[in-house]
Amino acid sequence: VASDYRRRLQAGRVFEDDDELVVIPEQPIDPRFDGLVADAVAGVVDRLRSMGSSSSTVVGAVRGAVADVIARAERLVTLVEFERDEVAAMRDAIDHAYAAQAEELERALDQGTLIRAEVVKRWQAFIGTGELLKALSDGAGTVSSWFRRVFGGADVATVEREAEHELVATIERRADIAASATATAWEVHPGGKSLVKDATLWRHDPETGRFAEQAVEDWIAGLTALVAEAGEGKRRWARAASLGVNAVAVTLIVTVFVHTSGLSGAEVGVAAGAAAAQQRLLEHLFGAAAARSLAQTARNDLLAALLTVLQRDAARFHAVLDGLDPRDPAELRDAADAVRSELRGWRG
Repeated sequence: VASDYRRRLQAGRVFEDDDELVVIPEQPIDPRFDGLVADAVAGVVDRLRSMGSSSSTVVGAVRGAVADVIARAERLVTLVEFERDEVAAMRDAIDHAYAAQAEELERALDQGTLIRAEVVKRWQAFIGTGELLKALSDGAGTVSSWFRRVFGGADVATVEREAEHELVATIERRADIAASATATAWEVHPGGKSLVKDATLWRHDPETGRFAEQAVEDWIAGLTALVAEAGEGKRRWARAASLGVNAVAVTLIVTVFVHTSGLSGAEVGVAAGAAAAQQRLLEHLFGAAAARSLAQTARNDLLAALLTVLQRDAARFHAVLDGLDPRDPAELRDAADAVRSELRGWRG
């Protein structure tokens, strides 16, 4: 017992190697006064008397207490550093989960799988690829007639609404996947498990759908500005305006989403024809270089809008961690080092 007690005192830095530990051997209690006999505690009495007459006792006690504070401060620094690493790891989990879904969105957009295949085929049927190609071959007058017939009535608005619905549903699905991946990663962290008891963190933010709708509406509205910008020059602008800026914008929407990926067999040829037809129509209106630039800009603007919605959904996870970020332990570490340095030269 004595040796174990000495080891513990030394570990706590309150006992030096050359200090003498006063040990009272185990013995029975004297029934005359319900305590130990005087000889048994003589060593303790002598030590107390000597301590009372020595200033070194006070110095030793202070040194021991300060050393203990330093040791506690160092343990606290270690704990704070661990907490900082945990919070950083949980932030990395957010970024990784949402970045993965951002990459999936871009890949799906490039492959033509961002919008459901049946919707794309419905748009192709609405446009009438064969008739469009024939109109382009026959000349501007036939193209104008084709436009008025195809985009008359509420058809333009129908395509826009369907595009908006599809995009909002897509971004909500991606946000759901990212949120679930983030919550799952947090659950394995010691400090993260309690944070994901909030069931709302396992799915996209309830407001994500509304923000997605606004982002897509803004993108579609911005297409008319792109069309106007691409139509610089009286002749080209007059041609686009005669067909209807909104109708040309819908053509641009279809151009962004029509690809051959995800299709098979005869469908590939149909989709390829539709993509070529949309591109040729834009080239007919604006010229080859401007048409390519217009389609690429529309694609990039859409991707940026969708990524903004994802980033906003991710922000709620970062907000949860904002209140948990521990302070930089460097200040505490420096203070402990300074006290240790002072203690070495202190003689009381």
